[in-house]
Amino acid sequence: MNAARNIAWQSRGFTLLEMLIGLVLVGFVMVLLFAGLRLGIRSWDAGEARNEASAQRMLVVNFLRRTLEQATPLRWKLEGVDALAFSGASDSLDFYGPIAARSGLSGNQLLSLRLQDAPDHSDSPDSPDSGGDLVLFWRFHDPRKPGFTPLDEAESKVLAQRVRAFELAYFGAESTAAEAQWHDQWRDKLALPRLIRLRLTLADGEVWSEIVVAPRLAGYFDE
Repeated sequence: MNAARNIAWQSRGFTLLEMLIGLVLVGFVMVLLFAGLRLGIRSWDAGEARNEASAQRMLVVNFLRRTLEQATPLRWKLEGVDALAFSGASDSLDFYGPIAARSGLSGNQLLSLRLQDAPDHSDSPDSPDSGGDLVLFWRFHDPRKPGFTPLDEAESKVLAQRVRAFELAYFGAESTAAEAQWHDQWRDKLALPRLIRLRLTLADGEVWSEIVVAPRLAGYFDE
């Protein structure tokens, strides 16, 4: 009798309540698995974005280093005065030198680094402090037109977006009798500065590592 009852109990299957409990547990496990998968994908995407931003930043830093290292101490006559083709301010720099090879482009250029307003995001009412773009301008030098005026019609390339602050400084001696030190301007000098320092701060607060470059052709009063 007991054996027959046990066989009947084992063969009757699951009750509806047991099925519902099982489905709820399976659903709960699936939700946990899906949430973990979403978290993993988001973490992967965030890591990829960080790696891409870091790689882009290194490209810009290396480009700036190479370009500034090759600054050339070109001299020209401006209003009858012998002048050096280098005009450095605390937030912009005009100079003469080569840039990375481009299709159909070779030789030294008039170059300019400056921060430019970016209407596509700086004018947004939701992001008033989104910054501007760090832009490189270049144009061939015409010996018949000395000065940096031709840069007003130059080609340009955005190097970094959403830049809140772009700071430049120049290390050197202002005269043969002066001691070399940092200056926020380098204009109307006899030679290139020994060092050029760049500091970049993005609108989101990220601060790039300080860039210090020594122009290869920097010289001091060796005319």
